[in-house]
Amino acid sequence: SCLGGSDNFKHLNEIDLFNNIDPNESKHKRTDRSILCCLRKGESGQAWPRLTKERAKLNWLSVDFNNWKDWEDDSDEDMSNFDRFSEVWDN
Repeated sequence: SCLGGSDNFKHLNEIDLFNNIDPNESKHKRTDRSILCCLRKGESGQAWPRLTKERAKLNWLSVDFNNWKDWEDDSDEDMSNFDRFSEVWDN
């Protein structure tokens, strides 16, 4: 949740992801205009057919395919690039 607008209205969005994520390996960053999330699936080795449980398209939610990392390409890389990538949103 976050506060926004001239009246500091509280906004809340909940996303029911297709499956579990690993909260210890996932990160997020809030900016003035967006929330950037880098999520790690709880169970590697299984492709998700979509991001959310619902088949409905959420027009306010998008996947950044430029930074997509497929489970097949998974290595021991940590998420240090996330901090570098999120700097783009600060500018």
